[in-house]
Amino acid sequence: MIYEFSFNKNGFITISSNRDSSGYGMLYEYTWEENKLIKNEFTLPSKYEVGSKEIVYSNLSFVETTYGGVDRMKMTYIEGLQNKQLRTIEEDYFNYDATISWTLRIKYDSIGDIIEKNQLAINGELVEKTYYDYNEKGFIRTSKHLIPAYGTEPFIHTYEYVYDSLGNWLKKTRYDSNSQPIEYIERKITYYN
Repeated sequence: MIYEFSFNKNGFITISSNRDSSGYGMLYEYTWEENKLIKNEFTLPSKYEVGSKEIVYSNLSFVETTYGGVDRMKMTYIEGLQNKQLRTIEEDYFNYDATISWTLRIKYDSIGDIIEKNQLAINGELVEKTYYDYNEKGFIRTSKHLIPAYGTEPFIHTYEYVYDSLGNWLKKTRYDSNSQPIEYIERKITYYN
């Protein structure tokens, strides 16, 4: 998988994309006004057409549209949305017939880091609960995954990083509960002068 990111001069992400060796992937586009995220658009190639659906929260207008073989989700933040203001977000994921497939509840700490994710089945049963712990640089140190279908003992993943001179990671390795590497990512970063 190839991941690419672009940032504006203030350090905020503007484009995030990933694609596999065949070129299939996703594109996220972010629009900022100063330090407030105003719009987030997501594009995923698809074979289906289901129409358009809009959900409005107190500070978020969410539109999901599928057309011309492309799924596109657009999130427009009313009066902006900053990570430091977030406490919880609930996301509903839809089947192609526009029925809800599952729900994701995300909890944040006071500085805007994700501390817990809960994936719920359509009947409300917990599918997976994940807790996150961060290192001194603000990157994930450990993630604990509780999957009720596999028992009450959590799976614990640890993360190891190699940093550049500015403190951004260039290499990240994720290890499973048995200290075996299960994911390795290298990235190249280009900075504004």
